[in-house]
Amino acid sequence: MFNRLWIRIALTFAVVQILFVLVPFGIFITLNAFDVVDRQFEENDLSEIFSETDLTEEQQQAVFNELEDAMRRDIPGGIFRSAIFTAVVGVIAGIWVSRRLVRPLSDLEAGAQSLNLRQLDVHIDDSKGGQEIEAVAKAFNNMTQRLRHSEAVRKNLLADVAHELRTPLTVVQGNLRAMLDGVYPMNEEEVAGLFDQTQHLTRLVDDLHELANAEADQLSLDFEDVNVAEMVQACASAFRPLADEKEIELRPELLGKLPTISADRTRLTQAVNNLISNAMRHTPEKGTITVQAEQIPDWLEIRVSDTGEGIEPHHLPHVFDRFYRADASRQRHSDESGSGLGLAIARAVIEAHGGTISAESEGLRRGSRFTIQLPI
Repeated sequence: MFNRLWIRIALTFAVVQILFVLVPFGIFITLNAFDVVDRQFEENDLSEIFSETDLTEEQQQAVFNELEDAMRRDIPGGIFRSAIFTAVVGVIAGIWVSRRLVRPLSDLEAGAQSLNLRQLDVHIDDSKGGQEIEAVAKAFNNMTQRLRHSEAVRKNLLADVAHELRTPLTVVQGNLRAMLDGVYPMNEEEVAGLFDQTQHLTRLVDDLHELANAEADQLSLDFEDVNVAEMVQACASAFRPLADEKEIELRPELLGKLPTISADRTRLTQAVNNLISNAMRHTPEKGTITVQAEQIPDWLEIRVSDTGEGIEPHHLPHVFDRFYRADASRQRHSDESGSGLGLAIARAVIEAHGGTISAESEGLRRGSRFTIQLPI
């Protein structure tokens, strides 16, 4: 019972009051009272003190002795009663003070028990207690917030993976069953189609692994000096054959003198490639894709603009969510779209570099623009 922190603080508070306040004060009062009486009787003759009475000298001495005995008897008793009163007051005050100090710790204990039961919607009032306790409460709230975010990410990831894996697996299983039943011929064309589906599954698994590392802040980056102009030219050159095949004009534009930045060349190239790949999927024939790079004070901007389908305003906040599709009825196929994680991976890579990425569009069929900003 006495192991509770608030009880120990209350008792300590009372004991400190008695030992360091009441006891020294009582001793001082007692000694001072005796000293006053002794000085009074030393400086005045008993006959002068009792001059207005009819007491004899022996009676006067007896009265003095009785007074002195009463003082010796009553003062300690008074001090004892004061000690009891002070102890009670000290305990009450100690309980009040200690409960105010310990209440945030009790809330932390209850919150920790809730976390143990996987109840993550816990919030501790971080405005009570001392500065140290408030700091602990804030750290606890930050931890629970990150746990809620991680749990939401985990649940969403499981749901997304199950949804995205279901379609190619269903295709593979259905085609294999049809081949075994003799409905489809087991020829090279059918096997090639199944091979394409397995490649799509492989890309999806690789992208999921990479995105999971990024969201867990475990994306490895190998920083080096990167020539931005060369990188942008290389990205555009990589998509040139596909752009020519779709009769899309792919135009790199290097605006002004571009700096050399410290970045992970492979990751940064991957992010820009993902933006260009996304633009290629949503730009029709005879369209235009522009890749611009420009230095703005203290920042490097890389912009990928297209004249394609465009994005409706209410879809813009979600375009970097994994597996997000503006048209929910459209199924993703391996030959015309990626894993659905390209933009999410691009955002994770750019944010890991300390930069930002954003999307703009004036609406459907009015094109879109994705902007990367990296600190120089």
